[in-house]
Amino acid sequence: MERHFCESQICRTYEAIFAQPVTRDLEWTAFVALWNDLADFVVESGEELTVTIQGRCEVFCRPSGGWVSTEDVERAREALVAPQPHEGFETAT
Repeated sequence: MERHFCESQICRTYEAIFAQPVTRDLEWTAFVALWNDLADFVVESGEELTVTIQGRCEVFCRPSGGWVSTEDVERAREALVAPQPHEGFETAT
């Protein structure tokens, strides 16, 4: 099967979340943009980002250095695996 490569920032962020080993250089702004595109409901207030996707709710804390923690990347993976992948994306296996 041919793998689909995409050039958008959202796609690169999605692929970074599923990269092995876990990425340590995912910017918070790209992470928020991904959720704004894929999630059913997103609220960013103060230091928290609340995301609802397919009935699952996750709360991520804004990192002080601007880089998403590996723990939050792993939680994002779990939240993104439950629903069907966004059209044009493939999850890493």
